[in-house]
Amino acid sequence: MPSSLIDIRTNAGRVADALGKVAGKLERTVAKAINSVAKATHEHVTSQLDVRIDKPVPFTRRAYRIAYAAPGALAARVYAQDIQAAYLLKIETGGTTRVEPGKPLLMPFAQRTNANGNIPRGAISRALGRPTVFAGRPAPGTQPGVWRKPKAKRSAAAGRPARSELLVAFLKSRTHKPQLRFAQDAKDAADRNASKVADAVSALVDSYIVP
Repeated sequence: MPSSLIDIRTNAGRVADALGKVAGKLERTVAKAINSVAKATHEHVTSQLDVRIDKPVPFTRRAYRIAYAAPGALAARVYAQDIQAAYLLKIETGGTTRVEPGKPLLMPFAQRTNANGNIPRGAISRALGRPTVFAGRPAPGTQPGVWRKPKAKRSAAAGRPARSELLVAFLKSRTHKPQLRFAQDAKDAADRNASKVADAVSALVDSYIVP
């Protein structure tokens, strides 16, 4: 009766040799792959600013930075710079912005705004330089802000009482809804690109294995 033989072979020896050779390059390869994931995440969350925020200004679009990984420190971080983080946090988690007395939040009404929907620098000072514009309240109980005095002749011609026009409102606080979704957008982008690390390590090991 002939004997049955099963010949089982592996390339374990070659893999072990390869691992010894790649040890010096492994951390550099992993760091590079992690940074690739971080860059993809940074690009995604930056692009999402235009989705989450109505007309973000260039300063806000430059909010995010990357702290890169390196051999010996195999972790990268995508974060918002301190100044931008201070106001972006309010629309990430929701909350209320309150101001100190004498430093109101400015909400434009009839005041012209720039392409980003903000009041141009110096616009309020220029407006207050006109004799028809004043800061305060036109009457008790009205909204404090920058007002334009009524055009009496036009109002009289229209047969209605003359009323001041609110240009900019002075607000003591503003409530923000959670809308930024930075944490979720960053996680989604990182998850989509996470395989880059394993792929890079696998390619490195394979390059040292002799068939």
